Amino acid sequence: MKRTILTIIILTVALTAMAQATQPCVVKQYNQKQQKTPLAGVQVEVRGAQTATSAANGALSLQFATLKPGDRVPFRSATKAGFELMNKTAVEQWNISRTQEPFEIVLVQSAYFSQLKSNLKQSSVDSYHKKYEQTRTELEKLKKEGKLKEQEYYDKLNELEDRYDSQLKNLDTYVDQFARIDLSELSEQEQQFIELAHAGRLDEAAEAYATLNAAGKYITAVENVRKLNEDIAKLEDEKAHHQEAAKTFFAMLQRQVNTLKLAGGEENYKKAGDLLKRAAMADTTNVEVVYEYALFTQNQRDFSEAERFWMICWRNCGDNQDLQFVILNNLGALLANINDYAKAEEYYLMALENRNRLFSQTPGDYKSGVAMEQHNLGYLYYCSHDYSKAEEFLLKALENYTQLFEQDPDAYRASLASTQNNYGLLCSSLRNYSKAEEYFLKALENRTLLFNQSPDTYRIDLAKTQHDLGFLYDDLHDYAKAEEYLLKALENKDVLFSQNPDAYRVDLVTTLNGLGVVYDDLQDYNKAEEYYLKALECLTLLYNMNPDAYLFNLAMTQNNLGILYENLQDFAKAEEYYLKALENCTLMFSQNPDTYRVDLADVQNGLGNLYSKLHDYDRAEEYYLKAQGNRSLLFLNNPDFYRADLAITQYNLLLIYGVSERWELFDEMLEQALKNYEELARQDSQYQEKVDELRELKKLREE
Repeated sequence: MKRTILTIIILTVALTAMAQATQPCVVKQYNQKQQKTPLAGVQVEVRGAQTATSAANGALSLQFATLKPGDRVPFRSATKAGFELMNKTAVEQWNISRTQEPFEIVLVQSAYFSQLKSNLKQSSVDSYHKKYEQTRTELEKLKKEGKLKEQEYYDKLNELEDRYDSQLKNLDTYVDQFARIDLSELSEQEQQFIELAHAGRLDEAAEAYATLNAAGKYITAVENVRKLNEDIAKLEDEKAHHQEAAKTFFAMLQRQVNTLKLAGGEENYKKAGDLLKRAAMADTTNVEVVYEYALFTQNQRDFSEAERFWMICWRNCGDNQDLQFVILNNLGALLANINDYAKAEEYYLMALENRNRLFSQTPGDYKSGVAMEQHNLGYLYYCSHDYSKAEEFLLKALENYTQLFEQDPDAYRASLASTQNNYGLLCSSLRNYSKAEEYFLKALENRTLLFNQSPDTYRIDLAKTQHDLGFLYDDLHDYAKAEEYLLKALENKDVLFSQNPDAYRVDLVTTLNGLGVVYDDLQDYNKAEEYYLKALECLTLLYNMNPDAYLFNLAMTQNNLGILYENLQDFAKAEEYYLKALENCTLMFSQNPDTYRVDLADVQNGLGNLYSKLHDYDRAEEYYLKAQGNRSLLFLNNPDFYRADLAITQYNLLLIYGVSERWELFDEMLEQALKNYEELARQDSQYQEKVDELRELKKLREE
């Protein structure tokens, strides 16, 4: 027994000697306007230190084995039943104190916090809707009075819809930020303003904040700082005072902006943006302030302004590596949104290179960051149809996330599920359907677990996997399963759409289209038409608000309707929708040939089929040749993937040349089609019937 005790003592001393830094903490309970009180029994976990639990006075101490004072604390969680973390932003920016000042961790009762956010969201949604209706009514009035022409009216109405769609998508984030405002740290006056917002009187709160002139005071403080720098030796104390004032007023400004966001409406968002821009332009070296405005503009889909201010952030972020990664990833996402895949790739690769460098030094701290960059790049390559690179990076991300998940399932289940789902999409596009099913089902299992824990948070992720499984089973001709999963996805998306139509309309469209495809394949054309037309209605609304963002979706739905009406032998309608799809695909192709060549070829081949049925063989040949040209280019870059599409168009041309008795062209196309179908049959027996047919034709021609 003594040997055991002695061993424990020696080990304890050794561990203490290894510690590089100690961080004292105090855990407190948030009590609204009342002072926070110590909270016992809270378990705090950070990487690089043993888990610690707060005592009766809320105190605990973290012993770091490798980190030093000034290093970022890799925080994981602070947990106690019935509570959740309140000061999330402070914890995310937590560095080990150089002066041993205790770090304050604040928890709030879960029931109170959930109810507060629910009330705030409802108040905000009501306020948005009210302002939307007011603006729409004003536009209608101007139109009736003849002060707006018909086109001007619809342009302004579309702009209105676009703004509100963009604003509502970020509402959950704004609500969460606003709910975390610590009333006990505010003046009595500001407490009253926040309480107005809590009571649903958002416009009154926003107007009350305006009386404080936070932006003006912040700018004055910044100007004072600049003046005092001219004589820093004499005025150091006064400079520090005004710097603190600038922080105080900017925090006040942030609360004012959050109030405006919650209140909603075009005018309030314009005020919020103007306030943040004034603050950002007052001192562009203040990265925190510039960051706030860059993020605001990106969420508002003002991508040129966002890029400009992210670059200002980049120039001024110094050696703050965490901020560098945030900026690079935001720039990558921004450029991917506007289909500038080359520049998006550049930023993502830069982020990955830096993550890999840090990973080589301390793998444990940076593996998750490397995995995130690999996933971002993999999905970017998937979207731009570079499937070999997409597979390379998604497999790397899968490997890393799987290892992280084994160490901490709760922390990495969502990231792993997202990567599994996107790898399933890739496998499906590569027609590796068994592997696609395997990974979709893995993603479904993880997302179902997450959904059961938090339905509101993970409903959209679960619906996306259900949708992707439905599409997979359609490709496999298992239409019962395809219908089952797509209906489940539609059910979840209907719930989300009913809560927030503007935010989830595009998600709803994808599944409406999916069901249209399934019912078309089942030859239940009435149902197919029903779902396609619902999708078209939603897409037309989205397209009118933001043509660039929804042109592709619109074109694909028009193409689907063309196929449907062709099956129904309503050839006039089929031609109408095919030609609309062709016009839109041609426009997309002119802007980005590599990305949209495959879609343009599909529409061209569809038009060839239609005109062939109408015995308009000249036009059928015209579109088949165009499709063949595009599919030949695709085939050269990826023979295995595009051989089947090329063979189909060659076979179609073969039939046209046979009908028109152009036997030299017929024989030439017969050789090309037979060669491709023979290669396909070697890999998949379903093509053997077509090979036999073509060989019989060749035999007849030789006789």
